Order: sequence, then structure tokens, then C-alpha cells
Amino acid sequence: MSTLYNRIKAFEKLGILFSNKFTENSSNKSEHWSSKLDKAIDLAYKYNTWFTKDSVKKALNEWSKQLNYNSLKNWTDQYKIEDKSEKKIAIRTGLCSIKNVGNKALNSIIEERDRTGLFKDLLGFASSINEGLLGKSHYEHLATAGAFSSICSNRKKAFMSAQILVDISVSSSVDKFSQQQSIFGNTIDLSEIWKLPEVSDWDVEYK
Repeated sequence: MSTLYNRIKAFEKLGILFSNKFTENSSNKSEHWSSKLDKAIDLAYKYNTWFTKDSVKKALNEWSKQLNYNSLKNWTDQYKIEDKSEKKIAIRTGLCSIKNVGNKALNSIIEERDRTGLFKDLLGFASSINEGLLGKSHYEHLATAGAFSSICSNRKKAFMSAQILVDISVSSSVDKFSQQQSIFGNTIDLSEIWKLPEVSDWDVEYK
């Protein structure tokens, strides 16, 4: 049986789970998954108050109406999809959905990445960001959302480093403005100057 078919059926089951959850007096509710979904909704509000319980429940209820086999099949039929097996599926949310991080900042980050290549670590990222583009709260929201996971898998460390990263951006911007170059040239190791906190990461549930 095709992988695409299996994926569609998996999303259909997710739609059924949502539908059963938000249908009054449904006899098909799974207490196990219902409890997990309630916990996830509570955590979403805890980490970002924009996601109120009512708004999340309303959104999931609407999704339950769309996640059915016919709708999903009609949608995927519009695209040429290679049906390959053993592929990992990831559901990702765009950076624009992260609280308080505006399009100007995001566009600047993307432009810098396209210009210089992938960011290698938090220090390098911060040094490439112009002063005033990202504040402490921006870094905290990005860290909490896991936006730095490819360069720092420890979300708590990224979160706790927010003010230091802002300071690095300020320092780097001053150097750029005055067109000064370090006496060490381009080989300077930022980690010798800026020390990020060494902390244990949050547990999986907190993330």
C-alpha cells in the first residue's frame, strides 16, 4: 500500500481524534489521548498566551472538519508527489508565527543567512544581527519555540543567553558602523570573549 495513502489515513485518524474530542457526549473519546491533548493545550497557553484554550480548541475543531480522506485526497491530487517509503515527516511552524518577532527581523535574518551561509552557533548568529533588530524578549521567544535548535540543541541555554546575545549584536554593530577590524583579523574566536551560561536543558514536557 502506498506511503501517500498511509499518510492520508494517518491524518484522517488525527481528524477523527480532534472530532471526538470536541463533540459533546461522544462515546468514541479516547481518555488516554484526550488527556494528552488537554495537557498540550495547557502547555501551549503557558508558553505563549496568544494561544488561549478557546482559540486552540476552535482551531482544532475546524481542522477536524478538514482532516478527512476525501479532502486530503483532493488536495494531494493537485500536486505531483513522489511516493517514496521510509521518509520522515515533520510538521513545522513558520518563524512568522513566533510571538512578537516581526517580519522585518525575520527577513533580515533570512537575508543574512542567504548572504553568508548557515549559522554555525549562537554567537555567530548574534554577531550577524544588527543592533535593535532583536531584543531580549525576541531571543527568548525564538529560543522557547526551538528556532535555534540547529545551532544550539539546549533551549534553556539559548533562552538564558538572551541578554548576552543582544549585547553581542550591539558590539558587532558598532564595529560594522565604524568599519573597524579586530587586531586578530577574522580568526577571532567569539567564545573567548563571550561566555554563554552552562545549564541543563528543560525536560521534554517543559519544551
